[in-house]
Amino acid sequence: MAEEVPNHGVILKRYVTRFPSEDDMEVVACTARLAVPAGSAAVVVKNLYVSCDPYMRTCMTKHEEPNYLPDFVPGEVLMSNGVSRVVTSGHPDFKAGDLLWGPTGWEEYTLITNTDIHFKINHPEMPLSYYTGMPGLTAYAGFFDVARPKKGECVFVSAASGAVGQIVGQLAKLTGCYVVGSAGSDEKVSLLKTKFGFDGAFNYKKEHDLNAALKRFFPDGIDIYFDNVGGAMLDAVLINMRMHGRIAACGHISQYNLEVPEGVHNLFSLVTKRVRMEGFMVLDYHSKYRMFEEEIVGYLKEGKICYVEDVVDGLEKAPAALIGLFTGRNVGKQLVNLLKTKFGFYEAFNYKKEKDLNATLKRYFPEGIDIYFENVGGAMLDAVLLNMRLRGRIPVCGMISQYNKEQTEGTRNLFCLIAKRLRMEGFIVMDHFGEYRQFEEEMVRYLKEGKINYVEDVADGLEKAPAALIALFTGANVGKKVVAVSRE
Repeated sequence: MAEEVPNHGVILKRYVTRFPSEDDMEVVACTARLAVPAGSAAVVVKNLYVSCDPYMRTCMTKHEEPNYLPDFVPGEVLMSNGVSRVVTSGHPDFKAGDLLWGPTGWEEYTLITNTDIHFKINHPEMPLSYYTGMPGLTAYAGFFDVARPKKGECVFVSAASGAVGQIVGQLAKLTGCYVVGSAGSDEKVSLLKTKFGFDGAFNYKKEHDLNAALKRFFPDGIDIYFDNVGGAMLDAVLINMRMHGRIAACGHISQYNLEVPEGVHNLFSLVTKRVRMEGFMVLDYHSKYRMFEEEIVGYLKEGKICYVEDVVDGLEKAPAALIGLFTGRNVGKQLVNLLKTKFGFYEAFNYKKEKDLNATLKRYFPEGIDIYFENVGGAMLDAVLLNMRLRGRIPVCGMISQYNKEQTEGTRNLFCLIAKRLRMEGFIVMDHFGEYRQFEEEMVRYLKEGKINYVEDVADGLEKAPAALIALFTGANVGKKVVAVSRE
């Protein structure tokens, strides 16, 4: 029987006919098989990030006629785009350890049987969360293929601080356009002007007359409107469009939770102003993904485009994060981090609960381990030696499991060093003090950029120092154990 592991997921409890709530979803515990069906091209993935997207609201309602996307099924996990790591593969193009993005379940492990719209991540040096789905490709395709901008044109973007809107605005600036965005809070308006470089922005909730607001920013009219909201904003834009303007219809988030959508009254402006209004779906643009990826990664590395995310940690927070999209609570792209939270490990296990460390390591490293950073020695080292890959490396930092034994445990699997051509090398930090200044500058930069987190376990006062030291050997500490002698 294939190995099974615990698997938590977010399911839809019931179809939604009103404004959705967290209670319409539930986090449930089940199990997942790590093997793919025999002879199939399926993959089993460990999900690292999942995306919260406005379109998911339409999938939470039962449609009598087929919707443009399949309805979610009550009792089954929600689906969206995400970033995943391959655990097991029957597919010739994906191997264990590969990072990919595409549709996946709101759960820890997902069996993917159709990988036609899954892509390997070619730039793992970029934040993996940037690959959560399609907002960037949506912005790119909608702006360049649908709106077809020209230098000097006037561009308006609604929901401009969202996952799609923030990219549209920056692409417009790179094209040489004048761009204004609308958002639902003063904080978001400030972000548009200071972070994303919009020429102007306004809080639509504070505007009593949207028509007047648009005339204030576009006295000569709008050439391109990137529509993410529909409703009253679309109506106001229509009477402010310039002759032969273009409207890229991307989404109507203002309408998703209404039982009866609002009517748009000014569509005749399409005729009188010869405006082209065109709907599009990013699914039609997957063939352009690789071209988009290379271009956008270049912009990100050069600092020409920046991206703001709103990240929550853990599946238990996913329902609230999704609902937050429809109340405007999020700032930037909303996503859920399924990594082992604070330090971003892909996975982790409690060695005290594992009866067979060799089997545990095979579960997480089916193809073997390249590098093992050794801090404990003993049984863990013995199990690791069996699971090392050819020419792997083991830097030996410590063997804390052995420090309190009168007779140390013998390491039985050292012959693996020969059979696998391993290099196991001990080191002492004192030999590397000459590298401290270089390390300091690099580490401080990582800390300031938020690329590295550090956790300390601080005891106050010398009187607590003996207990603090003993805690190291019982596993009571979490992070670096230090004693604060003085708080001056």
